Amino acid sequence: MKPRYGYSAKEWEAARKVGTRLIGAAARDEKTITYSDLVARLETTIALKAESRALADLLDEISKEQEARGRGMLSAVVVRKDTQRPGLGFFKLAQELGRDTSDSEKCWVEEFNRVIAIWKS
Repeated sequence: MKPRYGYSAKEWEAARKVGTRLIGAAARDEKTITYSDLVARLETTIALKAESRALADLLDEISKEQEARGRGMLSAVVVRKDTQRPGLGFFKLAQELGRDTSDSEKCWVEEFNRVIAIWKS
């Protein structure tokens, strides 16, 4: 893997692993985690901004990896502080992965429930 956003491949991979653990822990607890809380907790690994392209790419990678393992789009658990819903990037990736996004609320709730059920077990 090549360096991303000024971080070495090793740093990026560490952030992806830590991010997966943090988001997975929220899913196991049947909770959401805000983008800002996630980046604050990732600070020991890499420094990202809540509304950055780097965070969006990191979340896309995490979701694609989990989807490939049959575990759903883990980023369904990550939400905006103001709306308590995922950002537009989540729905763009959902559509890319073949989800029906015509009703965004339904799409998110179904994916959230799927992820929660998988991570609880």
